Amino acid sequence: MSAVPAVPSGPALSAAPCAYLRELTSVRFFAALGVLLLHYDFAFVSAGAPPWLINLVWQGRAGVSFFFVLSGFILTYTYGPRFDSGVSARDLGDFARARFARIYPMHLMALVLATLVLVTTGANLARWWTWPLEALLLQAWVPSAVYAWNTPAWSISAELFFYVCFPFFAWLVAGRRRSPNSLIMIACVCFVVEAAAFVFGFKILKHLGAPPRGEPAAWMFVIYPSPIFRVWEFFAGCCLGSLFVRRGGRLVARRALRDSMIVGLLALAAAVAFAQMRVHGADALNSYVSYTPIFAAMILVLASGPTFLSPLLRWAPIVLLGEASYSLYLLQSPLLVLAHVRPSVHGVIPAPWFYAAASIGLSVVCFRTVEIPCRKWLRGSNISGRSAPRAAVVPGHWDGRSSTICGDGGSRSELG
Repeated sequence: MSAVPAVPSGPALSAAPCAYLRELTSVRFFAALGVLLLHYDFAFVSAGAPPWLINLVWQGRAGVSFFFVLSGFILTYTYGPRFDSGVSARDLGDFARARFARIYPMHLMALVLATLVLVTTGANLARWWTWPLEALLLQAWVPSAVYAWNTPAWSISAELFFYVCFPFFAWLVAGRRRSPNSLIMIACVCFVVEAAAFVFGFKILKHLGAPPRGEPAAWMFVIYPSPIFRVWEFFAGCCLGSLFVRRGGRLVARRALRDSMIVGLLALAAAVAFAQMRVHGADALNSYVSYTPIFAAMILVLASGPTFLSPLLRWAPIVLLGEASYSLYLLQSPLLVLAHVRPSVHGVIPAPWFYAAASIGLSVVCFRTVEIPCRKWLRGSNISGRSAPRAAVVPGHWDGRSSTICGDGGSRSELG
């Protein structure tokens, strides 16, 4: 078993907080499930669901924001110490290899599956030229290409940009030279920049003449998937991950306080969701910007120790679904197309619910048969013969050889 690298400063992490970090694996399933239900909103509408439920389903896109914050948090916990003193070519190579092994095999498989489904169902393929961009995970930079093939993969494209930034951000901003207070301040600045960038970008779209009913579509193609607009969630997570390491993994020591904070944060998230029913024009802001500090606080609380949610988050089936959340995130789009073109399955089962359930089942199969084998093959038994990093994250996944976020080889979870 490879040794876990020493924390550069602050108290050493105990085994206990490491175990609680693993509960974040399970939370990833609920974030991916929120995105899945969002994409099946038409099923709720056709079933005559009440407006409050449909509004709640529409908040599912906030799950991507959770993945972005969690990605920065876990990557810093995993790789931060490697880049505290600088960015070497060797460490960059190890980091890039690990990230490629984690995200690309499943991305490529999902893209091929989405392509086959679109071709066989007679979809309009006028934007065929965007396929190479998506294969190379560059589609998030081109509004006309961002949702062309496998829709959820835009967030993996954004993550690729985050990975390019991470070593330098970990070295220059979130490194060991920062005090806990300065890390909190930088995280707050990241949130302010995120909100300001959204508001400024929305106003630019309006100034350019986007009609009132066209603004939501415009921000969905230009602002929402843009790596430049979304990287601040990731940076905030990096700062909190560094703070977590620096404080020895126990930022909220008392169990009663953790439980109270979880209840308060869930209530606040519900308030943000239902506020959209009264403030209809701010749906984009409520969809991800307003959730960023809520998710950041929730990650810190859950990572600090057991809560009343721990029995659920440690339940083996939920842990497995959390491990498979990356596959669930990427595979839902091809099956969603089938749900639109087939009204029922054998004339009995309503197609949307059948395909939504099939997405979950298929994700577990792909996690076992595609993700894990490809990751092991691409990474090999060791990276440069050095001690393996702690662990790491992408919209919906861990990256390592074990299913836990701690230990040798670590795991990674990150968007979407």
